[in-house]
Amino acid sequence: MRQALIDFLAAGQARLRERFERAKAEGDLPEAAMTVQAKAGFTCEMLEDVAEQALSAWPASASAPAKT
Repeated sequence: MRQALIDFLAAGQARLRERFERAKAEGDLPEAAMTVQAKAGFTCEMLEDVAEQALSAWPASASAPAKT
C-alpha cells in the first residue's frame, strides 16, 4: 500500500509538471511565474509548502489506486 501511494503521488506530480510545462509552452503561464516568489524572498521551503497545498487540493481521479 505504501509503494502504491508513493507511485500515485509521483505520477500526480509528473502530470502537474507536464501541465505546467504545456501551459508555459502555450503562453498560458509566464516563464517567470514561480521565480517571482523566489525573487521576492520566499525560501525553498515556503515554495514547497505552496506546491504541497496546491497538490493537496488536486481532485482525485479514476486513475487513483484502488483501496484495499
